[in-house]
Amino acid sequence: MLAPGRVASVVIAGCDLRLGMAEVCFQGVSKRYADRLVLSDVDLTIPSGALAALVGPSGSGKSSLLRMICGLDRPDEGTVMVGGRPVVATTGPPSGVAMVFQNDALYDHFDVAANLRFPLQVSGADAEHTDQISKASARRAGITRLWRRSPRTLSGGERSMVAIGRAISRDGLEVLLLDEPLASADRHVRQRFRRELRLLHQTGGMTTVVATNDQQEARALADLLVVVIGGGIAQTGSPRTVFESPDTTTVASFLGSPPMNLFPGTVVVADGRVAVDVGRDRVVIEPPAIGLTAGTRVVVGLHAHELVIAPPGTPFGRTIHGTASRVEDLGSSINVFFGLGRSAAGTFVMTENRPPRDRLELTWAPDRMRLFRADTGRAIPM
Repeated sequence: MLAPGRVASVVIAGCDLRLGMAEVCFQGVSKRYADRLVLSDVDLTIPSGALAALVGPSGSGKSSLLRMICGLDRPDEGTVMVGGRPVVATTGPPSGVAMVFQNDALYDHFDVAANLRFPLQVSGADAEHTDQISKASARRAGITRLWRRSPRTLSGGERSMVAIGRAISRDGLEVLLLDEPLASADRHVRQRFRRELRLLHQTGGMTTVVATNDQQEARALADLLVVVIGGGIAQTGSPRTVFESPDTTTVASFLGSPPMNLFPGTVVVADGRVAVDVGRDRVVIEPPAIGLTAGTRVVVGLHAHELVIAPPGTPFGRTIHGTASRVEDLGSSINVFFGLGRSAAGTFVMTENRPPRDRLELTWAPDRMRLFRADTGRAIPM
């Protein structure tokens, strides 16, 4: 792997392209639009060469983060660094940064070849250099087969890859930014696009940052997941780590389809054992959590796929009892929504086929339970 801000020469079909990667760093960044606070005191580092996905609900601040990386917006407080260099909005986009917007902005009266050549021609590159770079970029983006096609005839995924090919038609590209590249595409197009983007990142090596509302897409694409909620960074880490070990109930309730079950409860201490009263059940905490005292209000977290029908002989302290209220047959899985006694504040989800109004006795592996503090929503170490 290259050091931040370094470039390497890679020969593609006889064309010598300088491919780079750079670390992206936010230090205490806040941003307002009129009277609305969009980002608040953001600290975030995206390592050099990473493929990072910014995931969060609409309006959470993902696009604003991208716009500040490429210099389109200036933070009201704090600093944005690319490759160790501050981004100054008044000087335009940094030379090593390219951004592909949700609207791909292709020129429909040009073919794909002309779209890739156009930025190079505008920059004053000679015809031979323009032809070499644009063809090499098409190979890297996997769109050579589309060379003479009109953008009007392309699918959403193909148009997005052409827009990426145009963005990388330059020497020394270090950071590639994509803002909701397939917001309106269907599932099959998105799956193909993910494969092609992963391949492009592996062969090109540039730091890549994708903003998306689609958490499945984010988890499938990224080696670094950045959860953005309410203008702040809620959690960062590998997709698996963030999904399995959310830092807060906010992250737990956002990630996953269905999201993690969150059961409110109260800590009790009986017979020297620490447990939680959940609904009508008393669940023993295994392994014991740190610093819990009787009466503490907590939230128990269990993913839907971690719940199973309890086999005979399951310890009473590792079961919860509920009643199925609704069933959704999704083909590959069946979701059963259920409530926990009279104290349940809503419904919860598991992936077992049970008829409505059926009584359920559910269990889970001991190391699958997570605990959060009810007052702060923060995870409790176990």
